[in-house]
Amino acid sequence: MVRPSHSLAKLMQPRLRRPVSRLQLFERLDGALAESRSIFVAGPPGAGKTTLVASWLDVRQTANLWFRVDPADRDPAAFFHYLREAVLGRSRRLRHAFPHLTPEYRSDIPGFARRFFRNMFRYVPDRSVFVFDNFQDIGSDAVMAPIMADLLSEVCGGSIVVIVSREEPPPCFARAAAEEILMRIDAADLRLTDGEAHAVARERFTGTADALAEVVKRADGWAAGLTLLLESASRQDQTARGRNASASEELFGYLATQVFEQMPPEERDFLLDTAILPFFSAAMAADLTSNARAAQIISSLYRRHLFVHATGAVERHFPVPRSVPGFSRPPGGSDAVTAAAAGRLPDSRRGVHAPRPSRTGRRSFRGLGRLAGGDRGARKR
Repeated sequence: MVRPSHSLAKLMQPRLRRPVSRLQLFERLDGALAESRSIFVAGPPGAGKTTLVASWLDVRQTANLWFRVDPADRDPAAFFHYLREAVLGRSRRLRHAFPHLTPEYRSDIPGFARRFFRNMFRYVPDRSVFVFDNFQDIGSDAVMAPIMADLLSEVCGGSIVVIVSREEPPPCFARAAAEEILMRIDAADLRLTDGEAHAVARERFTGTADALAEVVKRADGWAAGLTLLLESASRQDQTARGRNASASEELFGYLATQVFEQMPPEERDFLLDTAILPFFSAAMAADLTSNARAAQIISSLYRRHLFVHATGAVERHFPVPRSVPGFSRPPGGSDAVTAAAAGRLPDSRRGVHAPRPSRTGRRSFRGLGRLAGGDRGARKR
């Protein structure tokens, strides 16, 4: 494989440790490259998006350019600076073809972008793969999202673009999809099959067959969850009950740091306000939280694969313990994740109040605490 020389981690393909070969998805990626069709890989955190693409490139030994997007790339000048560095990593002699986005070009950024992209595909080897990871950091930007959509229409020479994101493609990508120059790999595709999950587990876990099967069942196809559960289950100095509690805490910690704490305060409050209910509609959520934007928040969470699932004709929100594979709980029960979530709430949000009638025809549960057992004092008793 042709690897450009870079000193920036932003422009380096991730190094993987014992990735599972996902042959069915590899075949889809192979087909996209053979047909010169770009790919949008969308899925929730920990679904294995980056690992899938990086492992495919390693196995196929394909020439590639890797670009890890971050929020600073919402500035087109910063984006094209680093993309220029990525291209020039192959040959510094190409500087003349890739100018910086200086003030004289600012009046026509789309035109600058098209010229940049055309030169990029002109000078890189044919059948190259251009990967833009963490696209969600610029996917909603009014300037950069259309620029990336334009990139797809400039692909040539048998090359393809692979975009990796936690969110669904923005509306400006609809044309590329309609013209069939953009394929999709979504969250359902990314779920590990039983065979893939067992292959990973057998390589990393030395416990009994029954214990291995239980870990695979709890992970339910979630790649990051499987890894964390295997690491926890492999610790020989814990009891079975201790392992389960530790695994729950580790999974909660992953979601807290990688997802929850990165969310806007309004969305965090929304999730905390609704965490005790098994499901609800947008109308129920608006009444529950007194937030007139409840429907928009649910729609945004659903689009970003964060704790919201669509069932039937109504989108229903599932609290964290239910939306993380491996954490379904019996009615009236609780688990370590629920307890941890409750512990994060300020005292003022833990009280239980009587439901009152509402205009939706249902009862309002505004202010319902996260613990079914009652308030702080009840927990101490």
